[in-house]
Amino acid sequence: MNGVSIKYFVITIASIFVALGVGILIGFSVNSEKFVQKQFQQQLSFIDKNLVELKKENDRLLKEIDEYKTQINQLGKINNTLVNAYLKTCKSNAVVSLILTSTDYSYNDLIDF
Repeated sequence: MNGVSIKYFVITIASIFVALGVGILIGFSVNSEKFVQKQFQQQLSFIDKNLVELKKENDRLLKEIDEYKTQINQLGKINNTLVNAYLKTCKSNAVVSLILTSTDYSYNDLIDF
């Protein structure tokens, strides 16, 4: 051969493949940043949407708790009034009746009473 050996051909081909690999790696790194940012934005919007829905649910449940507390206070006042009335009439052997109207037709409390 004319002074060009196989060693230079192998080095040339190896350097071409190394350059190709480095180019692919750099290209993937640049493109993956956009991909990661897009995925991050999607996850962030999903979390924000769920946070808004959870906030609405929390507000609804807090209102429901307040309504239950109001009902408990009203029932406590009724209970105190009935107990006082019963204690006043207890000496005269009077009969006290309690009529409760609701949509719940469970009679378990009545049996316990």
